[in-house]
This record gives sequence, C-alpha cells and structure tokens, in this order.
Amino acid sequence: MVKRNIFLILCLASITVFVSCSADKTDKNSKDELYEQGVRASSDGKHEEAVIYYRKAVKEDKEFEDGWFKLGYAYERLNKFDDAVKSYTRVIELNEAAWDAWYSRGIAYAKQEKYGDALVNMIKANELNPNDARITDALARLYRLTGKEKKAEEVLRRFRQQNR
Repeated sequence: MVKRNIFLILCLASITVFVSCSADKTDKNSKDELYEQGVRASSDGKHEEAVIYYRKAVKEDKEFEDGWFKLGYAYERLNKFDDAVKSYTRVIELNEAAWDAWYSRGIAYAKQEKYGDALVNMIKANELNPNDARITDALARLYRLTGKEKKAEEVLRRFRQQNR
C-alpha cells in the first residue's frame, strides 16, 4: 500500500512538472512574444517572416490592434497593398481614432494610385491629428494629384497658421 501511494505521488508530481513545462512553452508563443518576434524580423528586413509572426499574433487575439497595424506595415513593405489595406482597416474597426492607421491606409491606397480612396483616408487622419506635418504634406500632395490645387494650398496655409 505504501509503495502504491509513493508511486501515485511520483506520477502526480511528474504530471505537474509536465503541465508546468507545457505552460511555459505556450507562454513563449503568446501574442506578445509572437509580436516581438515579428518586430525583430521586420527590423532585420525580414518582412515575410514578420508577416508570419504577426498573423499568428492576431490569430491569438483578433482584437490586437498593434499586431494588426504591424501586419499592415509588413505587407506594405512587401508591396502587398491590398493586404496592407485590410490590416489597417481592421485597426480602424478596433479603434476609429487610430490616426496612424488612417494615414497608413491612405499611403497604401496612394501607392496603388487609388487617389480618391487615399484622399478620404488622409482627410480623416488630418482631422484626428491636424498638427502632424507628414499627414499635412501627404494630404496636400493628394489634393494636387486629384486636381484640387486650391484645397492643397488651403491645407498648407491652415497648417502654418496652427503651428506658428
């Protein structure tokens, strides 16, 4: 009976250690770790690898705003603009005030020469963050590309007045 109890205790201890090790392994594949691996890959210029990590991260948490944004960025670097637009759209669905997603989606549309869509997004980015010089410059350029020179000048004039 004592031998049987000792055997059961050892079995339970082994199971506990196994479960504990499995939990550590799962933590290493958490959305945050996957995200960090994506950031490292992207920093090294390995954007295809980064896409894999970011996709896994957003699969773990479909509301992971930063993961969706970085996924869009990686797709953009790979010239996969439709996929970038989808990722930035997901960010906007999660947080309509994410001016950087509106801006980035506008840039992705502009790179596809979809200037009307780009302009709509850049206008929204400018509304959300009116003091950002990059947004103002992109907005003015898009107005010019769509034949709206007066609107471009108006945007630039307003920016200069606000940032004196």
